[in-house]
Amino acid sequence: MSSVERGALIHAYGLFPAGFIARKMKEYGCEYVLNLRYEIEELHRNPFGVAELIITGAKSIVTPSPRVAELVKNKYNRYASVIEHGVDKPSEVPNDYDVSRFVVLTVARFTKIKRIVEHIVAIRDFIEEDDNNEYWIVGDGPEMGRIKEAAAGVRGRVIVRGWREGAELSKLYASAHIFYLVSIKETFGRVYQEALAHGVPVVATAYSGFYENYDTNKYVVGLEGLERKVVTSIMKNIKDQIHSGAISRSAVANTLARYRWQDVAHRYKSILE
Repeated sequence: MSSVERGALIHAYGLFPAGFIARKMKEYGCEYVLNLRYEIEELHRNPFGVAELIITGAKSIVTPSPRVAELVKNKYNRYASVIEHGVDKPSEVPNDYDVSRFVVLTVARFTKIKRIVEHIVAIRDFIEEDDNNEYWIVGDGPEMGRIKEAAAGVRGRVIVRGWREGAELSKLYASAHIFYLVSIKETFGRVYQEALAHGVPVVATAYSGFYENYDTNKYVVGLEGLERKVVTSIMKNIKDQIHSGAISRSAVANTLARYRWQDVAHRYKSILE
């Protein structure tokens, strides 16, 4: 998808967190795909000139962010197509929620920017008010020690599960009732997609990337902070709607129709043609 010399473009993939998009699109026959994210704001100062080469020489530029597209236009006088990331359809999604317990799930890299310890503090009142409420935390990283210490103080119902992937991670999503990740910031939030694809409502970071890519509704709630009373109120409201039938797994999963990889690939291919 680029007139840039092939080796330079492949080398550049390593500069972008969204490099997996290029690999994913290759499965659909899109050989040259480069995905630009917010880091482009730093990359334009790259001393090796790689970003300059890519941005000015690429036949087409794609970004999941309207804000980045505007940046590319203003700084480089180039047009960037806005195409959201895709999500794989889970092989199996339960028809309904298990009401014998209520599971809040977080999947994240354990770093300070994800503020998982603060998540535990904020959700503690909700978890402790009902013996059926549980909080599962899935991931790994440098904050593991602090997270385990914080989890140990919540009556044993905050469970740190370590890193999971593939079918094992999909099973955890399918067992959850709410996905909860309110980082300091998120650009696109692929884990939000994964949760919604499994029919799990999302309590997410109210950051620019979130608002650009997700419509807030009863299935998706944006938060700027982690105030205990606010978190408790939101969790209880979603729980009540799940138990009353106002929120169903199938309805939540259907909100992701435009994010299916097949549809995303079709939009990439339309640029190539």
